[in-house]
Amino acid sequence: MFYTDATDCGSNSTKEINGDTPKSTPEEANMTEDITMPRSGLSISPGRWRAMVVMTAIFVFVNGYDISNTANIQTSIYKAYGHIELFSWITLGYCIGIAGLMPLVRRLAEVFDFRPMLLISTVIFALGSVIAGSSASLYGVIVGRAITGCGASGMTYLVVGYVAFFSKPADVARVQGMIGMMLSIGLIVGPLVGTGFASAPHATWRWAYYVVLPILGLFLVPVWLVFPSYTVPRPAGSTLWTQLADIDWVGAVLHAGTFLTLSMAMTLSGSEYDWSESSAMALWAIGGLSLCCYVIQQKFSIFTTPSKRIFPCHLLRNHTVVSANMGSFCAAFAYSIGLYYFPIFFSLVHGHSPVQSAVRFLPFIGVFIAGSIVAGGLLPVIGRYKIMYMIGGPIILTSGALITTQMRPSASESTVMGLEALLGFGAGLVFSYAMPISTAVLPPEELMAAACLSNLSTLGTISLSLSIAGVVFQNVGHRLLKDAMGPYGFSKQDIKLALGGAASPIWEASDPAIQKLAISAVAWTINTVFWLVLTAGAVCTVASLAMSWEKLDFRKAKLIEEEPRAEETEASTKDGESHERTAEDDTKDGKEEKEGVSD
Repeated sequence: MFYTDATDCGSNSTKEINGDTPKSTPEEANMTEDITMPRSGLSISPGRWRAMVVMTAIFVFVNGYDISNTANIQTSIYKAYGHIELFSWITLGYCIGIAGLMPLVRRLAEVFDFRPMLLISTVIFALGSVIAGSSASLYGVIVGRAITGCGASGMTYLVVGYVAFFSKPADVARVQGMIGMMLSIGLIVGPLVGTGFASAPHATWRWAYYVVLPILGLFLVPVWLVFPSYTVPRPAGSTLWTQLADIDWVGAVLHAGTFLTLSMAMTLSGSEYDWSESSAMALWAIGGLSLCCYVIQQKFSIFTTPSKRIFPCHLLRNHTVVSANMGSFCAAFAYSIGLYYFPIFFSLVHGHSPVQSAVRFLPFIGVFIAGSIVAGGLLPVIGRYKIMYMIGGPIILTSGALITTQMRPSASESTVMGLEALLGFGAGLVFSYAMPISTAVLPPEELMAAACLSNLSTLGTISLSLSIAGVVFQNVGHRLLKDAMGPYGFSKQDIKLALGGAASPIWEASDPAIQKLAISAVAWTINTVFWLVLTAGAVCTVASLAMSWEKLDFRKAKLIEEEPRAEETEASTKDGESHERTAEDDTKDGKEEKEGVSD
C-alpha cells in the first residue's frame, strides 16, 4: 500500500508504485510553480486552480438561480398561459432533469474528456433557457426547463468531479462549503431577479430565463482555458465503442423513468385527479412498477454487470459513505422545504410582495451560508465528521418541532425569521459534506461514483422533497380551503389559484371574513408541510448516532492503489520488477492504518 499527502507529486507516486525512486521531496514539490494533485496525478498551477474554483462557483450560482427563478413570476406566466395545475412542473421539470440524468452523466464522464463534456453541458443549459424563454405555451416552458436541467446535471457533476480530482484533500471540504454557499446565493437571487424582470415596464418574465445566456456565453472560452483536460484512464483492451456499449442503458432509462413517473403521480394526484380516479391510480401503478423494475434490475445486474450498474450500488456497503449521504439527504430535504415554503408563508399569510418576502427570507440563507462556512473550516481540523451531524441533526429536529408548534397565522414575523434562521444553520452544517467525507475514505477510482451519490443526495433530494411537499400542500390546502370557503361558493379552480399564489377571487374578495379564513387555512397548510422537516431532522439525528467516531485525515489523500492493476503488473514483469507483497507487509500496513485512524 502506498499513501501520499497533499503535497506529494502524482507522477512521483506513480514511480513509487512502479518501483522507481522519487526524484523530489514534498518540500521541493511545494517550491515548484505547478502542484501535482494526488487524486488525478496531473499538474496544475495555483493560479489556474483558483480560477477553476471561481468558475465552479459561477456555475453553481447559475444552477441555484435557475432552480428558484420561477418562484415569483408565476402570476405573470399564469396571465400568459393559464394552466395553474402545471405550474409546479416549471421547477420540478428542471430538478428532474438534474436528478434523472446524473447517473448517466457519471458513466459518460468515465468515457469522454471532462472539458468538452462541460462545454456541451453548458450549451445544452443555454439552449433550454432559450426554449423556456421564447416558448409560446406553458408546455414549451416546461420542456425548456427540463432541457436546462439536463444541462445543469452535466455542469454540476463535472465541476464537482474537477473539485474532487484537482483539489488538495485538505481543500475539498472548504470548496464543497463554497459550493453550498454559492448554491444558496443563487437560490435567493433567483426570485429577486425574476420579480425585477416581471414587474419592469420595459421587460418581461422571459428575461428571467434569458439573463443567464450572456453569463454562460462569456465563460465558454475561459472554460476551455481554465479547466484542464482530464479523461479517466481507460481499462486495458477497451475502446471507445466498447465502453459506450458497456454503459447500463437499461438502468439509465429506468432511473430517469422512475423519477419522472413518481413525480407525476405525486404532483397530479389530488390536485388534478381525485385519488379515487382511475387516472391517479394508473399514475401510481406506473410509478411503482418503474421503481420495482429499477430496483430489481440493479440488484441482479440485469442487462449489465455489477461493476457497470448505472447506480453506484457498491457504495451502499460503505457505512461511512451511506451515513454521510443520509445526513446530507435529510439536510437537503429540510432545506428545500424551507426554501420554498417560508416565502409562501410571508406572501400569502402576511401579504408581502415577492421582494418583501425575499428580504424576510434572508436570515434563512445567511445563516445557512454561515453554517456551511463553519463546517467547512472545522471539518478538516477536527476530523471527526460525526460531531457536525450530531449538532446539525438535532438542530433541524428542534427547528421542525418549533415551526410546527409556533408558526401559526398569528405568529409574528420576527418569530418566523428566528425559526428559519435556526433551520438554516442546522442544514448548513451538514448539507454539502457527504462528498469530502467520501473523498477521505474512498480510493481515487471511486470518486466518480461518490460524486454521483453526493449530487443525488443533495440536488436529487430537491426534486423528491418538492414532489412530496407539493402533495401535502395541494391536498391539505385544498381540503382546508374548501371547508373554509364552502359557504361562499368559490370553485375548485379558485382554490387552485389561491394555493398557487396567482390572482384568485379568494384573495381579491372585499369581505374581511373571507380573507381571514383563507389566510388561516393556508397558514395551517404550510404548518402541516413543515412536519416533513421534523421527520427529516429525526432521521438525520438517528443517522448521526449510527455513525462511528472515526477520525478522518482530510489533509491526506486516501490510498492510491490497493493492488497493482493487471496492466501495471504486466509492465512491471517486462521491466524485471516485482510488486508482490508478503502477508507480513500487509499485516504491518493494516496495523499502521488502524493506528492512524485511532489517532
